[in-house]
Amino acid sequence: MATVGYGDAKPVTAFGKLVATATSICGIIVLAFPISMIVEKFATAQQKAIEDEQLHQAQVSAAANNYLLRRFPTRRRIRRDRANGTTANPLVKTVA
Repeated sequence: MATVGYGDAKPVTAFGKLVATATSICGIIVLAFPISMIVEKFATAQQKAIEDEQLHQAQVSAAANNYLLRRFPTRRRIRRDRANGTTANPLVKTVA
């Protein structure tokens, strides 16, 4: 960042060394800001992808639970049907 050429020429005077130091610090700053912004964008995109995947998994689980709750009878319904002797489920024996 601060060198030019092959390094065969270097600052000798105090002012030259000061300018070289200031140039190298400015070069580091100029490169650090865009790199940090790029890394932040990647981290934000990765976090959003993780949150989207978690939301999708939650939606799939909710849909599966909803299906199961609607498909299978509740304990209260099973007890009521057994007591009445009217069951729609062929796997449950009715008490006669």
